[in-house]
Amino acid sequence: MGARTSGSRRSGLRTLALTSLAIVVAFGCAEIEKTTPEAAEQLGELRADLEYINLLVAYQKKRKAEVTANGGNPNRLDEAVALAGEARFKRLWIKQREIEIDKFEHRYLDLSADIIKQCIVKANHESVQAYEIDKCTDQLPSANYDPIKTAGVTFGVVLLFFLAMGLYRSGRRRLDPVALSSKELGLEVKQGRRSTEMTGQYKGRDLRIESSAPEAGRGDKYIRVHVLSGVDGDVVVRFGPLAPPTGLELPDLEAPEVADGRLPDGYKLRLSEGASAEELLSGDVGFQIREFDPVDVRVHDGVCVTTTWFLVSEPAQVVEFVDLCLAVAEQYKQA
Repeated sequence: MGARTSGSRRSGLRTLALTSLAIVVAFGCAEIEKTTPEAAEQLGELRADLEYINLLVAYQKKRKAEVTANGGNPNRLDEAVALAGEARFKRLWIKQREIEIDKFEHRYLDLSADIIKQCIVKANHESVQAYEIDKCTDQLPSANYDPIKTAGVTFGVVLLFFLAMGLYRSGRRRLDPVALSSKELGLEVKQGRRSTEMTGQYKGRDLRIESSAPEAGRGDKYIRVHVLSGVDGDVVVRFGPLAPPTGLELPDLEAPEVADGRLPDGYKLRLSEGASAEELLSGDVGFQIREFDPVDVRVHDGVCVTTTWFLVSEPAQVVEFVDLCLAVAEQYKQA
């Protein structure tokens, strides 16, 4: 489980690194040459001139409305071209043309030089229409790449990425008392995205320890210790809360249920024939178990698995709990 999580995390980090590099190559190192004010003004004038016919049609509608209001025949103004010679329209066009030029020039100043050049060529065609110029200026600009800058920025991103990952791992390790306890326990530690796992030998026993990630919420924190050697394979014990706090995979185990007045409230006990839970209910082991409440003990198939949902905050507490797990396993050692 831990290995798969760790592998998945590494794969995710590689994907993130490649994505970062792609973004750098696509955007970070792209040098887009902006157009000059002169070129923007030239295209602005060409585009503004294409508004001439629209203004003339609007002027024609206005003049017809005026004629109609005065009782005249508006049909005599059907030829819009004839209205273009009126001094009133000429003054209106001069004023409106300046407005249009200013509007388009400001819009084009943010575009790249190569796009503006292409659109100027298109705008100089006799049959060009306004929508064609607008479509032209909506193109994505071409990007020129500086190889030296690209290499430098790429190296910087990769370096920052690995520095960030190093700080992230270091920070998680400092926040995780289970991982910090690995040095005293002498176990190998692997931190996954969702859990921490430690494996190895401690005090002559093979151990596997699992715990929630350090950033897990209060109700999801746990530590589970598997004692994998030296346990009687015929013994079955199920001691713990009726409803464990989290949905960890805990086998119910088939063994007779035992009633005992010393059982903590909300706990149940199952024992195979000949097995005893005396030390779990009294003495030093029982006292320590209550210190780490809630605690679940399950012994089966030669393995002793002890889980606590106690909020451990220091590596010393982790070591203390591991020692308790060994003491529990000792009660069911091989003959």
